[in-house]
Amino acid sequence: MTGPANSPLFRTYRDADRKWSAHVAACQHCGHEPGCPAGQPLFNRFAELQSAYLDALSRRDNSR
Repeated sequence: MTGPANSPLFRTYRDADRKWSAHVAACQHCGHEPGCPAGQPLFNRFAELQSAYLDALSRRDNSR
């Protein structure tokens, strides 16, 4: 894995975070958790990528 902030996984994860955050800012039904049909897939993608990124960091740190 390249440096954490330069990895493709990190960039994809941050893009999902931006999309979820933009949705939450504009949606009256969503807050820290999804509250509408459009927000659910955005939140799921963000959570999936966040877990994958944190797992990759953990594996990298444990291999040192």
